[in-house]
Amino acid sequence: MKLYLFAAFVSISYVANSQGVYMDPDSISFSDFRGKVIRYRNHLAETHCGMVVSIDTTNGVANYRVYPTFFKDSSWIDFKDVPEEKWMDLFLHEQLNYCIAILVAKELKSYFLEHPPETFDEWRKACNEYAFRDYVMGFKYEHDTYWGDDKEKQSEWRALVNRQLDSLKNISLDLPK
Repeated sequence: MKLYLFAAFVSISYVANSQGVYMDPDSISFSDFRGKVIRYRNHLAETHCGMVVSIDTTNGVANYRVYPTFFKDSSWIDFKDVPEEKWMDLFLHEQLNYCIAILVAKELKSYFLEHPPETFDEWRKACNEYAFRDYVMGFKYEHDTYWGDDKEKQSEWRALVNRQLDSLKNISLDLPK
């Protein structure tokens, strides 16, 4: 029996027609932000990402699978009102949003390895807690960096996320085949 929980940390209306895929964050490029630009609240970009979590209990042993997803067709960068010399800063800011999703996915996988849920409710509770953690961390990142405009805070966040990812380098994600 397989149980699936898809926890997208974005508005469902934007991603309903998109398919999330795992991407190595270093391989993401400008062209991967294919979504329709939605101009509101002076936003210049949006990165839509989340994670897929599943349990496979086929042989009576729970195998927890976790991996982050990036939604190419919902993520967008509006270059129209941004000077070309700021494009890379904006792109790197958006890329770190996805790195945060990867970090939280690794934290959830680590949690499952250390504390395997014994019931579906425990599994669901852990998934919800980590989904909320991703949301809160992303929200804090945006506000702390003033949506990427504060270069010092942006550097601090990049260093923080990289340190945390490095501390979880032994946790492998269960990437789709």
